[in-house]
Amino acid sequence: MTGIKNGLRRTGVGCQLTYCGIFFATVLAIGSSACSALLDFDPEGLPCDPSGNCDTGYSCRESACIAHESLVRGEPCEADAQCAGDLHCPQRGRFCTANCNTPFGDGENCMVGEYCAPSYTDAGFVGFCKSGDLCSPIGPERPAQAPCDLGSHCVPLTEDAFACLVGCEVDFTGTAHDVYADNCGDTTESPLYCQPLGRSQGEQELLCLEAATPQVAQGVDQVCDLTQSRCADGHACIDGTCKRYCNPNAPLGACPDGQRCCTQQPTTSGSDYAFCSDNCN
Repeated sequence: MTGIKNGLRRTGVGCQLTYCGIFFATVLAIGSSACSALLDFDPEGLPCDPSGNCDTGYSCRESACIAHESLVRGEPCEADAQCAGDLHCPQRGRFCTANCNTPFGDGENCMVGEYCAPSYTDAGFVGFCKSGDLCSPIGPERPAQAPCDLGSHCVPLTEDAFACLVGCEVDFTGTAHDVYADNCGDTTESPLYCQPLGRSQGEQELLCLEAATPQVAQGVDQVCDLTQSRCADGHACIDGTCKRYCNPNAPLGACPDGQRCCTQQPTTSGSDYAFCSDNCN
């Protein structure tokens, strides 16, 4: 019996040691898993590092890391990579949207109520779809003043998109009142020019538009557009050709020989302008 008891006792000790080994192994495994779980965290929402960087597959937005291709159309962004699919994050708009190629018009990728807004990078013009402003131009059919900032006009750009854009005025100085001037405040660092714009002749406004830099401004009768080939100061891009602004109250309108100073329909805000042309039809 003693031998049996001793044998059982030895067997019991062995069992106890085995259970102890299993217990400690389990504890270690749990501890290891816990450590792995702690190390395998999701960077989404974590603060960006002091240099504004995040882990691979993430980038910084408003000082927090966000996964690439996680933002849908209309959400604020700070980098193209953050926008889903073919959407982009324009430098000016800073919200995920589509690119387009028809400045201030219906963009081929734009939705109802959007227009193609211009933006400029080192590579040149880049248009992006932007939601129009909830405003209404002044006019016989729209008597309510647009809720635009002082100095801006509510301009109809497409059938369903209006925008509040900064207006300008054309003036003529000098003894003969034939020296062109406007109030856009054009500078080398911030080139601006005064241009009539609107979806139709009777719905246009004179607006201060941004010019791409660097570019060579186009002269009289040269081909122009509202992006890369703007007209020189004192000229307007009319139907794709640069026309010289003129003063209908000056002698002969100060136009070249053979041309007339053609006054245009008043804009929706009541302003008018004129340019030199072979005929005024």
